[in-house]
Amino acid sequence: RRAQRYYKRFAELHTKTDIQTFRTKSALSEVQAELAKLSAPRSTTARKSASKGKLATLSLGGGTRVKLVKIPAGRFVMSSPESEKARLPREGVQRVVTISKPFYMGVTEITQRQWSAVMSSEPWAGRKGVQAAPNNAASYISRNDALAFCGRLSKTCGKTITLPTEAQWEYACRAGSKTAFCFGNDPSKLGDFAWFGLNSKTTESYPHAAGQKKTNAWGLYNMHGNVYEWCLDYYDEDYYATAKNVDPQGPDTGRAHVVRGGSFKEISNWCRSSHRHMYRHLERKAGVGFRIVIVAN
Repeated sequence: RRAQRYYKRFAELHTKTDIQTFRTKSALSEVQAELAKLSAPRSTTARKSASKGKLATLSLGGGTRVKLVKIPAGRFVMSSPESEKARLPREGVQRVVTISKPFYMGVTEITQRQWSAVMSSEPWAGRKGVQAAPNNAASYISRNDALAFCGRLSKTCGKTITLPTEAQWEYACRAGSKTAFCFGNDPSKLGDFAWFGLNSKTTESYPHAAGQKKTNAWGLYNMHGNVYEWCLDYYDEDYYATAKNVDPQGPDTGRAHVVRGGSFKEISNWCRSSHRHMYRHLERKAGVGFRIVIVAN
């Protein structure tokens, strides 16, 4: 657009017979054609292909695998606007955040089968609010437990596997959306995408099987509801007001760590894309699990 303004002004100041004017008008036509391409609506095919990220698979042994999808680098508006219904002060101020590198993220939360394949344990066994089933999201996992899982899997696979930063998590959850949920602002549709308080009945009040609901635009299941997910960041309500805008890592210290996404127990407001909660690193809860990320080459 700057080029367009420049060429128009140049053409106004020169005569019609000036060879430079002719060249300028030719260049202006090219600029206008490029602008028209940018303004044209993308085709349905293009939208569909853009929403499907590259998949990767990690073998955990014994036929157990973890599927991950490649999340592209990009920018997004983190947190919620003041006008968003049920917004809480701890969601902080809105800011544009850049995720400078693509990364792979687990298509679902880590399941009971996947946890047991790596750690040979069942932290949820005999606990309240749990149904023992291989494909159910693993819970009663502390942040230290989750990092131990990542460390052991990193050695086995030869890749750096870790938890997402809070910025990576919200970026992946939104998948290009700017609304309260990845699918829009209407909480009545949340049941299509999430296990939360209204559709996890009293007799089904536990983390459910991963991969049953609809995905967001980038192919991720259960970014809303089912289990809260640990992030790398320490929790600080005011951190993002002054944090750097490129790949923020969270505060250096703190008394608790961030969890995101809501759980099978929560009301819809607490399952929004921007909602933040926190637990201490050794706490284990029925509604808390995690998913993994790998920084892409």
